[in-house]
Amino acid sequence: MLQGALARDRLGEYQAQAAIAALHADAPSAAETDWVQIVEWYDELIALTDSPVARLNRAVAVGEADGGAAGLAAFVDLDPALPRPTAVAAHLHERAGDALTAAELYARAASAASNLLERDHLTRQAARLNAAARGR
Repeated sequence: MLQGALARDRLGEYQAQAAIAALHADAPSAAETDWVQIVEWYDELIALTDSPVARLNRAVAVGEADGGAAGLAAFVDLDPALPRPTAVAAHLHERAGDALTAAELYARAASAASNLLERDHLTRQAARLNAAARGR
């Protein structure tokens, strides 16, 4: 269905979102995801909607495609009122190799988490990085 919609050459917001979702669904793992193409689709989506959430998601995709430092550069100008900016910053710092900052940010994000599962996940991420820093 997506191929047919894209073939009509009338790109809209939902086609761009569907293309991003399809790339995620088709990838056997996160490591094998075509992050470069996902960044390109986020560029299309942002051109169509200028959505702050799409910009946040694009920063994560840039971090996966080009490394944490590039993701952090894309993240810098985003609205801090966006959902979970501290958790995103933690992930990007970890991708950039700054485990201590990432651990601190994961802990801060955990304290602000809106539900127990998210809080537990972020707490585990912080603990994992802190343990690695201590050599355990």
